[in-house]
Amino acid sequence: MATEDWRWQGGGPANENMKGVAAGGNGTIVAVGRTDGDFFPFASLGGFDFLAVKIGPDGLYLWHWQDGTSDEDNLNDAVVNSDGSVVLAGSTEGDWGGTNAGLGDFAAVKLDESGAVLWKWQSGTSDDELLVGITSANSASGSEVVLVGRTEGSWAASNAGGYDFCAAKLDADGNELWSWQDGTGADDTTKAVAVDGDGSVFLAGYTEGDWNQPNEGETDFAVTKLEANGTLAWRWQGWLEAANNEDNWCTWFLILLKFELILVLFSWWAIILIVGATWVVICQNIGLFMKALRGASEQSLKEEEEKLSQRQSYMNSIKFVEAALESVPQLSFQTYVFFRFGGDPMRFTVSALLAIGSIVLALYLFLTTSEEMKAALNMFRAIFRRDGAPAVAAAPAAAPAAVLPPPPPPLFSRRP
Repeated sequence: MATEDWRWQGGGPANENMKGVAAGGNGTIVAVGRTDGDFFPFASLGGFDFLAVKIGPDGLYLWHWQDGTSDEDNLNDAVVNSDGSVVLAGSTEGDWGGTNAGLGDFAAVKLDESGAVLWKWQSGTSDDELLVGITSANSASGSEVVLVGRTEGSWAASNAGGYDFCAAKLDADGNELWSWQDGTGADDTTKAVAVDGDGSVFLAGYTEGDWNQPNEGETDFAVTKLEANGTLAWRWQGWLEAANNEDNWCTWFLILLKFELILVLFSWWAIILIVGATWVVICQNIGLFMKALRGASEQSLKEEEEKLSQRQSYMNSIKFVEAALESVPQLSFQTYVFFRFGGDPMRFTVSALLAIGSIVLALYLFLTTSEEMKAALNMFRAIFRRDGAPAVAAAPAAAPAAVLPPPPPPLFSRRP
């Protein structure tokens, strides 16, 4: 098992991002990227600036370098030469090692062992260029490098369409020895480079067109070999193809089964949410419904309507729906992860059962403890009998008429 020797973190008050690293002699490394802040003692020139940091074998900071233009500048890769110097590769949208030709230009810089600039190089077209890789050219001087990336313009040759593969070789002083460009009618991008013992250059990336044969999908693998002088040796294009046998049918069946199970789970959760939402509506209006059935007056209906916001059953139903909503993404995410990346079936099953069981239990407890729901159920039983005929409430018996005693005789009679 690997053990950690050290870790390092640094930066200024803004954003720093490392995108490449190169190992040097005696265990030192140089990490490169970009920053949009002031990394003391350097000051930001605007936008993102080039950034390089050298760290010793014990993880201690040795030096850093920051430079750029008022536009966007970015470093993607680096290589350390045998003499300790380092060459950095990236892109710039400003005038840095020359005049910007338009949009992003290729950019490279060589620093000595202490981080001082030895030379700068900038090249490009009126379209977009980007360097993504750099490596030593295995030259006699030990300081020649090969840069690779992509261009959208006609840089070393006429653009074939979209982005083209491109490469360049620089000597120890930053002079261009050769440049190469080729591609298809679609987008082609180089992502990595390697040089063998005789100086041959190998480019690896992808193509969306017909690089060496008809394209079999959106993007295909693409590998190109250049001779030491930058001329094309050969090209290769490939893709992954499933075996044409019975196992292939089994694979497709399993994929379809997984998607079907996911759809079933989503359907059940949708039903639960619909029931929960309906339950909220019922809990809000159960009092009005019952009073309306009993022929309550309009005034009493208005009074009941004013009390809706205070109903505890309404709050309980809201909590129930909230619990369902919180459980849906959790179960859906677990389902996706399990079927997409594989997982422990027992753990997934237990999680799914707990999530579904909690919702069912919450609904059951609410149904069995809500007094209003009990009253509503009793009302429905009283209204609808087994034969389907609505129950007619018996008219209340008329109260007997009160018998009044005869009036008393007058105390005084009036003469006629």
